[in-house]
Amino acid sequence: MEVTEEELNSEVELLKDDDVLRHVVEATDLASHDWFALGFAPTRSQRLACNVRAKRLGNRLNVESIKKTNLIGGEL
Repeated sequence: MEVTEEELNSEVELLKDDDVLRHVVEATDLASHDWFALGFAPTRSQRLACNVRAKRLGNRLNVESIKKTNLIGGEL
């Protein structure tokens, strides 16, 4: 099954999405939030800290489609 350039570019954009990055920060404990692991509701300041870390990750993340392939490459 062929992957179109538009589909590949859509996947690249999804990897850069703020909500996706926020989930990565939470799932990998980049935010170091014990409340998340314990199932407690985060405070406003904890949510903001998670959002800040997700933005930093997004700024450092370089994701792009690899020309003439159906692959996505990336680096931090």
